[in-house]
Amino acid sequence: TKSLQSALSVPEQLKLFQEYKGKLKGLAGEQRSNVIVNQSLYLISSGNNDIGLTYFLTNRHLEYDMTSYASFLVTQASESLVELYKLGARKIGVFSTLVSGCVPEGRTVGGGEERKCAENFNELARIYNGKLSFEMDNLNKQLPGVKMVFVDLFSPLLGIIKDPETYGFAVTKEGCCGTGYIEAAVLCNQLSPFTCANTSEYIFWDSVHPTEKSNPAAVYAFGDSIMDTGNNDYILTRARCDYPPYGRNFPGGKPTGRFSDGKIIPDLIVENLGIKDLLSPYLDPNLGPEDLMTGVAFASGGCGFDPETIRSMMALSIPTQLILFQEYKDKLKANIGEQRSDDIINRSLYLLSSGNNDIGSTYFLTNRHLEYDMTSYAAFLAIQASEFLVELYKLGARKIGVFSTLVPGCVPQGRTVGGGGERECAEDFNELARLYNGKLIYEIEYLNDHLPGLKIVFVDLYGPLVGIIQDPQRYGFDVIKESCCCTDTTTAILCNQSCPSTCSDTSEYIFWDGVHPTEKTYEILVFEIWEYINQLL
Repeated sequence: TKSLQSALSVPEQLKLFQEYKGKLKGLAGEQRSNVIVNQSLYLISSGNNDIGLTYFLTNRHLEYDMTSYASFLVTQASESLVELYKLGARKIGVFSTLVSGCVPEGRTVGGGEERKCAENFNELARIYNGKLSFEMDNLNKQLPGVKMVFVDLFSPLLGIIKDPETYGFAVTKEGCCGTGYIEAAVLCNQLSPFTCANTSEYIFWDSVHPTEKSNPAAVYAFGDSIMDTGNNDYILTRARCDYPPYGRNFPGGKPTGRFSDGKIIPDLIVENLGIKDLLSPYLDPNLGPEDLMTGVAFASGGCGFDPETIRSMMALSIPTQLILFQEYKDKLKANIGEQRSDDIINRSLYLLSSGNNDIGSTYFLTNRHLEYDMTSYAAFLAIQASEFLVELYKLGARKIGVFSTLVPGCVPQGRTVGGGGERECAEDFNELARLYNGKLIYEIEYLNDHLPGLKIVFVDLYGPLVGIIQDPQRYGFDVIKESCCCTDTTTAILCNQSCPSTCSDTSEYIFWDGVHPTEKTYEILVFEIWEYINQLL
């Protein structure tokens, strides 16, 4: 393969790494350079060219059957991993091959006239990946202190190829560059007159390599305290958390206006997407140009779709948040120009969480339950949500994640208000939440069918949170009915500033205060809902 491609061989790459270590030692000293080398992450991908090119397109397939060739490759990989270990590597991610038979070049060479996936290519890849994973298990046992992880690219990529629409792709068999031609050349042809107009529709950039498409340009968060990263610090409102112990586990240990002990859902999403570490609140006067370009939160703790909720909590209403978003768009356009700002707005990810306060507070604790039965109130909220989504679409949003409610009857405040002497889950609270979530799904399906180019995904927080509450030990929790901080008796929602008792170990608690999960809970929830976020990327 090296002879065919004139590439740096793996042994040559190891020599360059040894050379790099010498340079690092000269810059940082031996002790610090050894720490860097030992604590760093190492990534290895190889085998794709051996399988996709060398084996089937040279005499290798006459010299080896597929099983013996896979064994040969794994032996070479194992020897390289041992050498890397000797050079100080201790944390190594070894990547599987891609789906060799389903890349455009593989389809052309081995997929017949219909250019189907070349199954012999894929079979060799599967044999090699299996043997590689087995060999890594052996090395983990044999080499003290090493941690090698097999990173499966094959299966996720095959999933994208088999169900491209779920991931927003339209073209699976051709590469973006060179499209319409024979697709037998691996790399783009500089003389080719054709490169696709919209890369985001293509899984593959050229005949072998995937496109960059993954992350949105920016993230915008709307709604209530599940999404509010600090806007309420800058308005007159009853829903404030700009005091200790809020933010106890946030970087720096200070309250930031987030309704938790640390990061919340929009922070964790932008972090997981690699966009930035935190999502800033739009009303923060210290916002910089980079904040504007990568997204902000417009959400406000205490917000709801019911005007009565806004009146009682003095939060930023949903219409007000839309006005702020329009103001933001004008600022972005002034900073980077109309064309680029329009591109960011259209390619970005939008998050909405609302309904929690309407159900958990307004309906049951005001006269709303006398004015509406639960079904009609759920329908009223879902219609308000639908109208908001239409307005957001008019402002340029095309990828929107709409979050379900939490489990209002099982949060500490819900148990206190409606759970009786045993503080069980308040089932009427949960029933209203389920009705609303169901009607919200119906509205989302309608909008997806009627608004061109729109992709709205219902993000279910309710189900995963019920799972955590019903089986807390599985997730490392001990306390489900109480909050970590003791809450104000007048609201049973927010932490009481004067209360001397806050739990010593937040990780044991599902809930931080009377309503809001801890950062640990949010981290688990984001992991559980990531399949929904993926549908929007």
